[in-house]
Amino acid sequence: MEKLTNPLFNYDYTMPDGVTPAMKVTGKNQQDITFTGKSGVFGDAVFAKGKYLVIPVFFDELHCVNLIMRFYENFGQAGEVHSKIAYGLLPHFLHYVTIDLRILDMTVSGQPRVPGSLTFMYTNTPTRPGELDALVITIPKSATEYAFYMGEPYLADAPPVQPLYDGVYVDRLGQWALKEWKGKTASESEMTANYRKWLAEADAPGEGYRNSAGFFRLEVRGVVHHLIDPDGQPFFSVGPDCMYPSSGGPIGGLEKMIEELPPKDSLFAACWSHGKKNGGPVNVDFLKANLIKAFGETWYSDWIKLTAHRMKAWGFNTVANWADERFRKESGLPYVIEPWVAETERNIFRDLPDVFSPEYEANNIEHAKTLEPYKNDRNLIGYFMRNEPSFAFGDYNLTLYMLKSDFDSYSKREFIKDMQEKYGGIEAFNAAWGTDFTDFNAVKTPWPWDVKLTPEAEKDSEAFNRKLVSKYIEVPAKAFRAVAPHHLNLGLRWAFIANEFFYGGSEFIDVFSLNSYTESLDPARIAEISQKAGGKPVIIGEFHTGALDAGLPTNGICSSASQEERGAHYSYYVENGATIPALIGAHYFQYNDQPLLGRGDGENCNVGMIDVCGKPHYEMINKIIETNARVMDIRMGKIKPTDRRPVIVPNEGYCS
Repeated sequence: MEKLTNPLFNYDYTMPDGVTPAMKVTGKNQQDITFTGKSGVFGDAVFAKGKYLVIPVFFDELHCVNLIMRFYENFGQAGEVHSKIAYGLLPHFLHYVTIDLRILDMTVSGQPRVPGSLTFMYTNTPTRPGELDALVITIPKSATEYAFYMGEPYLADAPPVQPLYDGVYVDRLGQWALKEWKGKTASESEMTANYRKWLAEADAPGEGYRNSAGFFRLEVRGVVHHLIDPDGQPFFSVGPDCMYPSSGGPIGGLEKMIEELPPKDSLFAACWSHGKKNGGPVNVDFLKANLIKAFGETWYSDWIKLTAHRMKAWGFNTVANWADERFRKESGLPYVIEPWVAETERNIFRDLPDVFSPEYEANNIEHAKTLEPYKNDRNLIGYFMRNEPSFAFGDYNLTLYMLKSDFDSYSKREFIKDMQEKYGGIEAFNAAWGTDFTDFNAVKTPWPWDVKLTPEAEKDSEAFNRKLVSKYIEVPAKAFRAVAPHHLNLGLRWAFIANEFFYGGSEFIDVFSLNSYTESLDPARIAEISQKAGGKPVIIGEFHTGALDAGLPTNGICSSASQEERGAHYSYYVENGATIPALIGAHYFQYNDQPLLGRGDGENCNVGMIDVCGKPHYEMINKIIETNARVMDIRMGKIKPTDRRPVIVPNEGYCS
C-alpha cells in the first residue's frame, strides 16, 4: 500500500473498524489538509503508477459532507493549476473515498457511484498524475460543530470494498430512520389517511388555454420584457421543476440498511427500475410506493388530480421542466418541455458534439420530430433545448480540446478552413501560433497535452469557441423551429456563464436561460446577460433552497435555516426578480424532495415542496402562496416586493 505520508500529521484515533488509524478534525469553519510532493511522488505514493486514490473518512453528524479534493501542479508558484473534485457522502458510516485518477484530465464523464457516495463533481483545470506536487483535502464550513475523522490516504490498484451502516437507515416509507423532526409521518396508516384527505379536497383539472386563439409570445412594453399568454395578458412564469409521481434512486449494495422494500410484483412493480447504461443499477421509488399504498389501482390519476389542485391552490402558473407527460396533458396548466439536443457518435469534448458534421444536422432534424405532437398545443409556452452542458462546467478552451482530440472531426476541418482564410499559408499560421506544422493537414493530428498558446492563438481560439457554441445552437434551433414554429425557444439553461462565448448563437433562440442558485438575483447582472445575448429576455430555469429540519441530510446549493426561511427565500427571490425588466420568469427546483439515498447522480436534498410521504412543507408553502398571489402586481409596478431577506446557512453535503 503506497501511502501519502506527511510527518506533520498524527493519526492518534481509529476509525469505527477499530483498525484504521485516523486524525480527528473538529470545528465549524472550512479546514484544509495539505499533502505535498514532487513530480507526482508523495511519500511512498507514486501517482503515475497508481490507479485509484483512496481516502478513509468517517463522520457522525445529522447531515452529509461534501469532501473537496484539489490536485495541484506548481503549487504556490507561477503557473499553478489544479483539478477540483467534490464528493458527497452519507453520514454515520465509514467511507473509503475512491478517486479514479484517470479523470484528472477532465475529458471523461466522471466515475460510478459506490454505496454511501452521493454527488460527484469535477471542474477547473486538467492535471497530470505524474506532475502533481500537492493535494489539498478540504472540509467545508458547517452551521454546526463537526467531528471529522480521516485516515492516511493511499494509492490502490482496485477500489476497496465499502463498509455499510449496521442497522436501519431508511424506514419502510423511505424516511430517514436516524432522525426525528416536526411533521415526520409516524406510520403507513397516517400517510394513507393524509393522502385520502388531500384528494377529497381536490378540484378536477381544467383546460387552461386550449380554447384560446393565440400562442405564448414575447412583447416589450416600455423597457419591460413580458411573456404574453394566449389571451393577450402579461404572464410572469412561476412553477416547479420535476413534477413526477416518483422520486427514486439506486439502492445497490444498501439493501440491508432499509427497513422494508416495496414488493416487486403487482402494482408495486412500477416502483422498481434499472438505470439506462449497461443495464444500470437497481432503482427503488418510495414516493411512488407510498402513492400506491394510499390509492391502489387509481394512484396515477389520483396523483394528477391532487397535484393539479395543489399547483392552482398554491398560485403556480407553469409546469416547469421535466414533468410527467400525462400530467402536462391533463393538468390544464401552461407548461414547458425539453426536447434536448441530438449528439454525434463521437463528441469533440465532453458533451459537445462534432457540430459541423452532417451527422449533427441529420440527427437534429430527425430528433426535432419529437416536437410534432406539441406544435398546436396552446398550453405549451415553449421548449428548453437542453440543461447545463457539461462542456461549460469550467472556463475551458473548447478549440484546444478539439485539437487535442484523436479523431478527424468536421469541426477540426472547419477550424483549419478558417485559419487558411485568415493566414493564407502554414508559415504565417505557425508564426502566429508558435507551432511548426509542415502543412495544414498536419494540424488535424492530435495536439500535445501541454501545448501553450500564444496571445494570437488565444484570440483565434476564443473566436472559434464562439463559433462552435453558435453552431451547436443554430443547428437544432432551426430544426425545432421548422417543426414547432408557434412556440418559444427558451435556450440552454446554462449552469453559469463561465465565458463570453456562451452567448454565441443567441440570435437563434427567443429567450436566454440559465440556472441561478443564489439568495437573490442581481438586476444589473440580468440586464448584462440580456444585453450580451442580443437583447433577449432572460428566464431562470432553476433556483432552490433547502434546510435540515425536515428529514433529509443535505439542504441544497442555496441553503436556509429552516422551512420558514425556505419560504422567505422563495418570496425574496421571486418578488424581487419580478421587478427586473429583462426577466420573464423563475422556475423552482423542484416539486418533490429528493430520495434519502440519492437519485441517480447522488443528490439527496430537502429542496422539494413535498416530502416522500406527499406531505407539503407547510411553512414554506404558506409563503409561496402569498408571493404567487402578489407576483403580477409586483411585475406591473402596482406594489413593492418584500425586503425581508432569508436566513442563509452553509450547504451541507452538496457538491459545488
